[in-house]
Amino acid sequence: MAYFDVDVTLWKRANLDPGSFVETSFQVITRFGTSGWVLIGTAIIGLYLSLSPWDQLPRPKLLQRVNWYSDANFAFFTIALSGIAANLIKNMIGRARPKMLDTLGPFHFEHAAFESTYASFPSGHSTTSGAIGMVLILLFPRYWPIWLLIAVLGGVSRVMVGAHYPSDVLAGLAFGAGFVLLSARWLALRGTMFTLGEGWIPKRKRQLSPATMAARA
Repeated sequence: MAYFDVDVTLWKRANLDPGSFVETSFQVITRFGTSGWVLIGTAIIGLYLSLSPWDQLPRPKLLQRVNWYSDANFAFFTIALSGIAANLIKNMIGRARPKMLDTLGPFHFEHAAFESTYASFPSGHSTTSGAIGMVLILLFPRYWPIWLLIAVLGGVSRVMVGAHYPSDVLAGLAFGAGFVLLSARWLALRGTMFTLGEGWIPKRKRQLSPATMAARA
């Protein structure tokens, strides 16, 4: 906070004009950090799979359905719970947003104010970006550089649109990604969805492929 927040915020004000192409682009990118679209999408998938006739499916398709159902629920609950926790934490901390820099400075806090003006740390949008990025890394690890880039861009956009300080974004990204990662490790310890190996990133539990199950059936 002491070394970067003020300098970066002042640099943004001086070099990024409101309504410019760059600022408008970051306004579009920052929408990625809203949890509504992913929560609605995963909820619809989960609801559809819940209401579908599982007992009429052949075993290969049943296994595929179970995997999809697990993935949708894992994404929904980890993203939703991390967002709820971050919103509660940032409102309890009550840090003033960058728009109040000139009048209140970067270290003004109104604890438990529950007002948007005093809900800067950690960034809620960045928490969601970090959570979505980690979910994608866990479920589709082959493309992890893409997911990491998307998550970081979602966080950086919050600074570029003037909604948060850099420290807010770093804390949000770390909190969201960490929440999902610890949730996956918790499931792995219980033998569900993931397995633990070398390093901190658990692997999606390998299941028999539909083709293999069809051959064994």
